[in-house]
Amino acid sequence: RASTRGIAGRSALVGQLDAPWHDTQDDLRHVALPEVETLKRQVSRLSQHRRDRDSYIQDLLADAEATKLRHDGEHTRRAKREHKEVGEQLIFLQRDHELYLEELGKIHAAALAQQAAQHEAELTELRNSLCSEAERR
Repeated sequence: RASTRGIAGRSALVGQLDAPWHDTQDDLRHVALPEVETLKRQVSRLSQHRRDRDSYIQDLLADAEATKLRHDGEHTRRAKREHKEVGEQLIFLQRDHELYLEELGKIHAAALAQQAAQHEAELTELRNSLCSEAERR
């Protein structure tokens, strides 16, 4: 151990303390450099992973938007097609109803014609009976 009594002694002590410190720092630098490089590579890899993840998320969002647009388009086309089909069904039902009403009208007209003929026959019979009664008197 160095003596601390004189300037020379103190210089020797400082020299002993500085030497191991500088050696330790140099040793740490030699040990730390590869570790720093490893950490830099890890940071680089993690940054690339983050960029890849962000890109993947953007791709998912774009796919979701495209799917939504496609779905909206399909929904619109389906709604138009269904609207057209309903319109065609209504036209068919209207024609069918008009034919039914026409048939019903013909049946009703035939019934009225038959009733009119029956009434005409009854009137003729009444007239004839009135004429024969008038002749008998």
